[in-house]
Amino acid sequence: MSDWEGPSATQVLPPVSGGAPPSTPPSTGSPEPREDGGAPLWVLIALVLAAMAVTGTAVYLLTSGQTARLGNEIAMLKGRNTDLELQVNELSERIKSAEASAAAAASSLPTSPPATTTGSTTPTSNGKQFTFITKVTWSSSKGYQLTADFAQMLTGDAAAAAATAHGDESPPPNDYYIVNDNKKLRTFTLPKTATVVVLGWAGADATAKKTISVDQFMDIMEGGVNPQDPWKSAPYTITISGTKVTRVEQFYLP
Repeated sequence: MSDWEGPSATQVLPPVSGGAPPSTPPSTGSPEPREDGGAPLWVLIALVLAAMAVTGTAVYLLTSGQTARLGNEIAMLKGRNTDLELQVNELSERIKSAEASAAAAASSLPTSPPATTTGSTTPTSNGKQFTFITKVTWSSSKGYQLTADFAQMLTGDAAAAAATAHGDESPPPNDYYIVNDNKKLRTFTLPKTATVVVLGWAGADATAKKTISVDQFMDIMEGGVNPQDPWKSAPYTITISGTKVTRVEQFYLP
């Protein structure tokens, strides 16, 4: 049998001894695993990128959480600061009001120095004066005379400021406060024709007005023949005309 298969047959040649191995054709598929057991370079790069992404996300989340917490704390501090500013403004207004009241009370207090001299007639301007009457006397040479201890009747803010300045309860009970720092006594002529109005003893009678004579008034006052405490220690309003007192009216205290 002949080995001849025609012109198209492929002749197989034996390998040439000692020659270079045939070159390996370029691969078009996925890279083969490395023989030393290590991962391919692209896998390492992917892992690094993934780790960086995870780390960046964690840092972002942590930073975002801290930022939100700091924002809440700042908002709380701003709120507290606003509350403190409102309280400071309110206190400032109260201080200003108290200072104004104290100034008003101080301006209305007597400024003349205390005096203990009695028995001399002191001319004053015409008008009404809140006072305590220390005594009513009569003599053949001078007639009836009234000795007065001027005081001040304060109400409202002026009363509260004066009470505070004297170390007393403030605001004062019944919203009034009597200031009597100047102990100077003034003596006036009390004509027999002067009007004298007193109040009752107590209860419903406490506001009942009664007109009495100057002579009767002298009897129930300090030094009189029948002194009565509800009248001798009560405050009065006197109407002054020059050196004379033309009207005496008891002042009602609640």
